[in-house]
Amino acid sequence: LPETTYSKAVMAIEPEKLTKIISNLPADLKAHYHAVQSQPMIMEFLPKKLNKAVGLKALLDHFGDDFSNLMSFGDADNDLEMIKAAAQGIVMENGLPNVKAAATAITDTNDNDGVAKYCERYFATLL
Repeated sequence: LPETTYSKAVMAIEPEKLTKIISNLPADLKAHYHAVQSQPMIMEFLPKKLNKAVGLKALLDHFGDDFSNLMSFGDADNDLEMIKAAAQGIVMENGLPNVKAAATAITDTNDNDGVAKYCERYFATLL
């Protein structure tokens, strides 16, 4: 639909098929779009320069702040740029290995209240 602007497209498929699809994406598609796996069976296609860090930067700029005062939590490829940009990029224990490698800290899984546990520990040190 030419009159409609889309911010992303999402594809859901079996995880084993998704891994193969991602590794075989055509170069011309990779040149124009950023494809990230956000869940085991979900892939998102976004404009090349669009990610969560871009959105957070817009918010931080609006409020007169910067990434040095930002804590972010994530677990998947769609969180990677945000984790890298934040002063504190915390990744869930069940996060993807490449996202965990970019983390400043690892917390419990999302099923075990990892965000709440990390925040309780972190903010307790400030009191």
